[in-house]
Amino acid sequence: MKYGFLISIPGQYVPPQDWVFTLIASALLPVNILVALGVERVVADYYAYPLLRTLQRTSSYRPDEQTYRCWTVWSGWIHAANITVTLAFPSYVVYQKMYHPLLGMAIVFTVVIQSLKLISYALVNRCLRYDLVHGIPQPAEYTVHYPANIRLRDSLYFFWVPTLCYQPSYPRNQRFRKSFFLKRCLEGAIATVMIYFLVEQYAIPTLKNSITPWEQLNVPQILERVFKLSTTSVLIWLLGFYAFFHAFLNALAELLHFGDRSFYLPWWNSGTLARYWRLWNQPVHFFFKRHVYIPCLQAGFSPHTSMVLIFFISALLHELVVGIPTHNLRGHAFWGIFFQVPLVLFTDLLAQYTGKDSSIGNIFFWISFCILGQPFLVVRYFYDWTKQYLVV
Repeated sequence: MKYGFLISIPGQYVPPQDWVFTLIASALLPVNILVALGVERVVADYYAYPLLRTLQRTSSYRPDEQTYRCWTVWSGWIHAANITVTLAFPSYVVYQKMYHPLLGMAIVFTVVIQSLKLISYALVNRCLRYDLVHGIPQPAEYTVHYPANIRLRDSLYFFWVPTLCYQPSYPRNQRFRKSFFLKRCLEGAIATVMIYFLVEQYAIPTLKNSITPWEQLNVPQILERVFKLSTTSVLIWLLGFYAFFHAFLNALAELLHFGDRSFYLPWWNSGTLARYWRLWNQPVHFFFKRHVYIPCLQAGFSPHTSMVLIFFISALLHELVVGIPTHNLRGHAFWGIFFQVPLVLFTDLLAQYTGKDSSIGNIFFWISFCILGQPFLVVRYFYDWTKQYLVV
């Protein structure tokens, strides 16, 4: 009624060169996977397989620790360089060459996911190699054992399945449920269309109307814009969550016969922020628990120090995903995530007096994170981006 019908054709405002740079930024991603596989293949062919044959012939043989460390060190450095290139090259292309922030965000988001997968792939194979060298049996649930898992088919399967933690084998579903797959695809399509409608018709006008209050530093009007945007952003957030974590990941898992469907738990009932962060994104939670939290505890760090380190790494990744596509590396996303640490401690303290599933803690979570936090950051990033490109 106020602005008329504002829906435009999707992709209408994306410059043609952005599509070209999208291809350029994505060009090395398959190469990075092959490099990681190649490193492990060389280690397997020239060290692991000969060692395995020797151990099978002579049970009393003790591997040379210096040789083991040499293979581990050089393979680790190559993996580190490969992961650095995986992150750096697309990020440079997006930051320096691309205009449209949403398209750039999709690229950086994909790059971050692949980098985490590459880290897990390198670390898990190193642990499996350590077990082989020191005679530690591999978990019984693995149907494929190191180094037989270092194959192109198995590696490509890991980089497609909806998990960030590498294993030589995964639980598999034998039957493809066509109706389940089609239902998830339909749900994802409907949710995506609804998100697009909400963004074009409601979010963008609100964001454009927030530019003048920011320029004048009119705090009451800024808060009014944030509150008005929050009614739309919460819907977009819930639809986006459902489209990605329930529809897309389940459809992908069904297509690949991937058996582990633990993508999220009921985070919406969280009485503390710590509980929310443990439940809402299970693939990321399992990654940090396996590759950061537990190793930190084993190294002698306290649980609180380990938690702070996890939030620090997460904050850096959020800054990359949001700051690089918007050409605005000012730390807004970093501090938005890292500031969760005192809020986690506060809600944990609050839960000691009200109960961990208290409605007070749950209300605090929804207000601080969904109603105030997210809309405020969106308004701020939109203002900074529009001021760069004079899109008013």
